[in-house]
Amino acid sequence: MNTIHFIQRDPKLAPAPESPKDSASLWRSGYWAVPESTALKLIGGMIYFHERQDSRSKRGGEIVGYEVVKEGDFAGRIIFRFREDSSARGKLTGREGWAMEKKIVWDNAIKSENESTNQSSIPTPPNINELFQNARWRAEEPKDGWPESFGVVTAWNPNGKIISDEENAERTEALRKDLDNRELLYFPVTGYALDSDHYEDGFGIVCGRDETIRLGQEWEQLAVFWMDDGWVWLIFCDRDREETRLRTLEEMVSNRESILDGGPGEP
Repeated sequence: MNTIHFIQRDPKLAPAPESPKDSASLWRSGYWAVPESTALKLIGGMIYFHERQDSRSKRGGEIVGYEVVKEGDFAGRIIFRFREDSSARGKLTGREGWAMEKKIVWDNAIKSENESTNQSSIPTPPNINELFQNARWRAEEPKDGWPESFGVVTAWNPNGKIISDEENAERTEALRKDLDNRELLYFPVTGYALDSDHYEDGFGIVCGRDETIRLGQEWEQLAVFWMDDGWVWLIFCDRDREETRLRTLEEMVSNRESILDGGPGEP
């Protein structure tokens, strides 16, 4: 069974019954940054709320639906509707897999079925570290010039798992709405690897280094890019790996033909 776990500290994110007079009715989860494509797959699974990663769940139940917030401070976020289940209290989950106060566990049987079904149609990426090291960007310089510092984040291929173009497009649009909701300035950036047809659409985001990392964690990315003082850095989101200075911004941005366009690529 698919499950999602949340760290619930903010009172605005506290689950509440849909009918205040009947706590046995359906409950609502609060507002959470989860792509709609992910929320859809979680219907029929379980939701759990914890105080800490290592604490037992305080509440939870079976997810029966969701809604996307249309406007306001939480526009674009997901509210899960769930049927409270007393057996969902007191559950523990390991420390691995957490990112920005949430953890998703996919059912192994479903995962195996999906992998066997889609393996022939969805390509497996080359070595992920090699992709990062060989990365380049396609991006047009903003009309006001390059910001002094900015992050680059994508929502594609969560946790390094290749998903369909349609799912990636949905995630990119959800990330764009999230950036609008945060009132951050951003511009489109497509990252690609030299000598590979692998690419990922994303955004250059005018924000701080730590917020760039938090966005990467929230959108289930293995790493993000950070540009500062003319140099581009690779930062892994788990913070356990050393940051790597890749190259200058001028070297990083290439709008020449590349292998992803069927062109000759950079030498």
